[in-house]
Amino acid sequence: MQVILLKDIDRVGKVGEIVKVKDGYGANFLIPRKLAKRVTRNSVNFLEDEKRKAGFKLKRIKGQAEKLKERLESASCTVAVTAGEDEKIFGTVTSEMIGDSYKQEEIQIDKKQIQIEDHINKLGVYNIKIKLHPEVTATVKLWVVKK
Repeated sequence: MQVILLKDIDRVGKVGEIVKVKDGYGANFLIPRKLAKRVTRNSVNFLEDEKRKAGFKLKRIKGQAEKLKERLESASCTVAVTAGEDEKIFGTVTSEMIGDSYKQEEIQIDKKQIQIEDHINKLGVYNIKIKLHPEVTATVKLWVVKK
């Protein structure tokens, strides 16, 4: 029996693939649990339409990420912290602090998107990467200044 997988299944295949499975496995397990759909002309056309829609959606999301990248790179990101005599700050600058700095500029960024390579524990200017999309990463300047 050939089926179209509607969800990823270990050792069988990934979403959207047409795979051959044993009749009992397909009829008694995959299809009743809505993990797969029997292959017919209509189901193959449906699969092609879904792939086309997913492609358009991914292009739109990537376009939005590109626009946000341009906006991030043009905006200033400044974090004010308390520091000692030798420009060493108390604690470190976190991704949450950077996200809060962008909120003041009315730009929403999830702290999980911010990638800090080294600990930021001195005053100065740092390059920070923000991953907006699997294919779009913005590199922004972070200014760490004394309060």
